[in-house]
Amino acid sequence: MNGESTIPSCESRFPAVTASITAARHWVRDCVEGFGGPLREHRMIQTAELLVSELITNAIRHGPARL
Repeated sequence: MNGESTIPSCESRFPAVTASITAARHWVRDCVEGFGGPLREHRMIQTAELLVSELITNAIRHGPARL
């Protein structure tokens, strides 16, 4: 590595159904916990879960049939 930091990431797809909201919250919790370091702070995980649930809810309500 030439001094550049690596940005952790996760990727997944969910069907456009309300059950995906809960599944996405669990998925993002697992991803953030897997990153380690300061990202594992409880408040950071809660914020990530809230953001994902809002995004998935809006995508289901206003978007195409696949997320």
